Amino acid sequence: MKRLRYCWYPFIPFAFLVLFILFLSLFPVRTEADSVPMAPSSPAPTTLRIAKAKWSAEIVRPTTLSKQIKYLSFSENHIPVVLITTPGNPSQSVIEVRGHYSRPGWSLYFHGESILGKLDDPSEFRVTVHLTSTTNQLTLIAKGASGTIEQERIMILNPISLETIRPNSWGTARISVGIASLFFHQSSYGDFRSTTGVVRIDYATPSWESALGLDFQLLSTVLTLNSQPIQAGPQIIGAKLAATYRLLPESMNSSKIRLTLGASYLTMLSNGAPFGFANLLTPELGISTIFSIKQDLALIAAARFQPLSKSVFGFDQYGVNLSLGGRIPTARNHALDLEASISDVKVNPTQNTLLQARLFDLRLGYRF
Repeated sequence: MKRLRYCWYPFIPFAFLVLFILFLSLFPVRTEADSVPMAPSSPAPTTLRIAKAKWSAEIVRPTTLSKQIKYLSFSENHIPVVLITTPGNPSQSVIEVRGHYSRPGWSLYFHGESILGKLDDPSEFRVTVHLTSTTNQLTLIAKGASGTIEQERIMILNPISLETIRPNSWGTARISVGIASLFFHQSSYGDFRSTTGVVRIDYATPSWESALGLDFQLLSTVLTLNSQPIQAGPQIIGAKLAATYRLLPESMNSSKIRLTLGASYLTMLSNGAPFGFANLLTPELGISTIFSIKQDLALIAAARFQPLSKSVFGFDQYGVNLSLGGRIPTARNHALDLEASISDVKVNPTQNTLLQARLFDLRLGYRF
């Protein structure tokens, strides 16, 4: 088969996806948490991260009126939870309780400190509460001019306790399974197609500690379901190890975009088939992003390119991998991913031999 010298088409989808990812990174998503003033008066560490959680806390007052402070009211009963994270420490779940207490001659106290008269409206107050469990208690005390005291214990229900949630000091991992369609061409054999299962494992070092990191990926097709034109079960195994660099500051409410540079390994287990290849090791460069569409949905996309051999006008031996999917965050910093990807590798091991392997897969993964 004639060797293809000038191949421009691998660059077209790669270039479009790179431009698409860069376009997404220009639009950070702002949430209410960005405008919530957290009370600490001391300067925050430069590594402090503040972001809105996916849930709200509920204020529950005593049902008996005699156990309530008269004329006390709260601005809202469901308050958005804010997550405060510092590297190496558990995430803290925090809310800001706002309300009014208008009663001439009376003062309102929290932890022994008067909380009235600090805002433009002298009857308005704001209290920062750290939630340490699913059931928390806020105690307010009102004192009258005659020394009369009223006390109220308010329950704050937090659906998720963050005492056990922390940024993973070891990084993040993902296991995903799905189905794949394999196309393989070898000039000395012809075309081969099969449908198989696919398993993929991903690992990344912690992204909040440094702009630099490492990514590892292992993929394997398994269990051939059908094949043409012969009944055979060749399997593809691929691995990737890359250094990453984060272009934008790490934030739960904005785009995360990273550049990657590393090495890619690909081999085929022929399992008796009259074709195949082995031990293809190539350099690799790429770009990836996570773009928050809304609180409970994010877009994930990546593009990778493996240059193998360059002719006069372009790469005539190459590897391209494009992926696009969605991510749904769950509790405890975990997430469900649905991702589709396509990889295409073309190589000439000898002057008269052309090999091409194209794999399309659809996977469901769990990230933890």
